[in-house]
Amino acid sequence: MKGIEDKVEAMSLNEPLLFIPPWKIYCYISGKLRKDTPEDHIRQRIARSLVEEYGYAKEDIGIEFPIKIGNSKKELILRKR
Repeated sequence: MKGIEDKVEAMSLNEPLLFIPPWKIYCYISGKLRKDTPEDHIRQRIARSLVEEYGYAKEDIGIEFPIKIGNSKKELILRKR
């Protein structure tokens, strides 16, 4: 089992360190900062699961894209009851 020393050693010294403000969250798919909301925490967990556990490519996952239903566009939001 790898310890923290192995993880630190494996990090490249050339990689930049990111400062993420408390009101933002890092998007796993786009790599951009998003507003930190409870919905976004769930979205990030689902996106990471789709990529790491189910093998989806990040390029195949859309974030908040409109879908057309009838004559109007709607945003699809999945929520757990």
